[in-house]
Amino acid sequence: TLTAKGKTVKLKKKKLKKKAQKIVPTKAMTVSNPKGSVSYSKVSVSKKKFKKNFKVDAATGKITVKKKTKKGTYKVKVKVTAAGDANYNAASKTVTVKVKVK
Repeated sequence: TLTAKGKTVKLKKKKLKKKAQKIVPTKAMTVSNPKGSVSYSKVSVSKKKFKKNFKVDAATGKITVKKKTKKGTYKVKVKVTAAGDANYNAASKTVTVKVKVK
């Protein structure tokens, strides 16, 4: 069965001033026992007006934080879906990744 858990990621405001920052999935979440191919999608962002500041790559799970994102803590909900295979049904879990911009 698919298990997934979100983590807390800290980003420096100084780096976000210059360019967008990418968070690799291994730093943002732990996904174990996926059966079949895994895909990712953004479900929501805690602060609605900053929803456009976060992107989740469907294939890799990389979270991109746009440059000039203001300081604060953002909760990004990401849906992790395992496609399944001949022996296993498809499964999905939603994880919350905390992104702290300092």
